[in-house]
Amino acid sequence: MSKHQLATSLPHTLSVLNASAVLAMAVLVIWLALRWLRRELTPARMPHPPLDAQATAQGLRAVSVPTVRGRQLHAWWWPQVQVGKGACAVLMHGWGGNASNLMSAAQHLQAQGWHVLLPDARSHGLSDGDDYSSLPRVAGARHRRRCGAHALRAIALGLATTGPAHAGGGHS
Repeated sequence: MSKHQLATSLPHTLSVLNASAVLAMAVLVIWLALRWLRRELTPARMPHPPLDAQATAQGLRAVSVPTVRGRQLHAWWWPQVQVGKGACAVLMHGWGGNASNLMSAAQHLQAQGWHVLLPDARSHGLSDGDDYSSLPRVAGARHRRRCGAHALRAIALGLATTGPAHAGGGHS
């Protein structure tokens, strides 16, 4: 390579390297910003209060629902005393809460003859954490479908002997 060719190709090579470095820095900054945003929008875990002794005497118990990638959803399961009697309600808490937030509604439903399932959402309560549980992702339909699918899977695994849920409820 002649001196003239080297002199003309060097600035081009340096500009390509500079552009590559700028692109790499931009990608890194965006990735770090998204990681920070996801961390900031993931809720702090709200602890469950102690369970009411009367409710546990009536059959309220903790269950674990297997989900994708080896993760577990924690839930409270409150069946009727008579197996096979009553429909099943699935109550889903709101953002930043846990299953205990709907315990009052569960008590009323259970007293009216319903089996009640109260799952903790991903990264809420006692459920395992995951990378798709930040506020923007929970707001998406995909997350709601996953929560519903996991709740129905719990019922199918034998928590309820009454078949699919007949009612669902929640708040946000």
